Amino acid sequence: MGLFSGIKSTYKKSEAAVVVQNLLEHQVKVGLFDLEPAKLATKLIEIVWDTKPDVFNGKFGQRPHKIIVAASALANGITFFDDEDLKRNALVLSLGNILSEIETNGRLYPFNSLDHQLLEASMSIFAEITQDFAEPPHTEETDELTQTMFEAANFRDSLDRILSSYSVQVVENNEDKLVNEVIGVSKLIAEEAVKRSNRSLAQLTDDEMYICMLIAFVSSDHISKLSQVSFELTSTIACATLAIHKSPEEIGQLTNEVIHGHTRMCGNPSELKVLLAIGNQVSQFFSTADEKYLDELAELYTLMTNNLS
Repeated sequence: MGLFSGIKSTYKKSEAAVVVQNLLEHQVKVGLFDLEPAKLATKLIEIVWDTKPDVFNGKFGQRPHKIIVAASALANGITFFDDEDLKRNALVLSLGNILSEIETNGRLYPFNSLDHQLLEASMSIFAEITQDFAEPPHTEETDELTQTMFEAANFRDSLDRILSSYSVQVVENNEDKLVNEVIGVSKLIAEEAVKRSNRSLAQLTDDEMYICMLIAFVSSDHISKLSQVSFELTSTIACATLAIHKSPEEIGQLTNEVIHGHTRMCGNPSELKVLLAIGNQVSQFFSTADEKYLDELAELYTLMTNNLS
């Protein structure tokens, strides 16, 4: 029996390694990863497997699903790289892709109780690591902006006002209607900043698209906090749907650049002011649905794209 159990474990390791390899190969394509995906995938699976051999070998009657093993391997492997290492970011993004897939299509997977325990651990690690992506450093200004948004209007009323006043494209990206609405409004705000600056999404340069996606990213940050939906999910989809005129590889590259750019700006006092300026206009627009704040965003957008030239 031990022989057959060992053969099955080898097979299960291979299955999970393929999942990790495919995710890392995508990161290679967008320039965030320069190691051999297959070799690292196998190593990550072996390392995490050895941390809990009884769990992964099915000693307790259940074996985890391959996508859960892959998530566990990535979450564990992130700690092997320095915070500023792009390879670490590639693993973080790969883990995020798995978690987004599970959030969207989890009902289609035959997960057992063990899967859910392991998934919870991976989600906890991901949430801790990506906290800096979602939340800029707290200052009196950021606290005041957040408080203003809560006091200015009820979230649902504000959202309904915008949905009824503007042509918001709510695409069925997710089963959760609220998630789709948050994505739609975040995308609208960025689109309006472009349109009101006399530009067209289809004709934007990479630099101009980067700024557009950054505005969507900040918008998603603010609105997601109020709605208590997944910021990682809404921001990623909002950014990706803005760049539909680009190839999948270009979309992935731009999205990664926006995430890293936002993190860098949060740590730079002068650049943080730019994020706060965007956030202020987003806050005011969301609370009032007044288009003058979209016009202010358009001016900020123009100023930022000119500074990149």
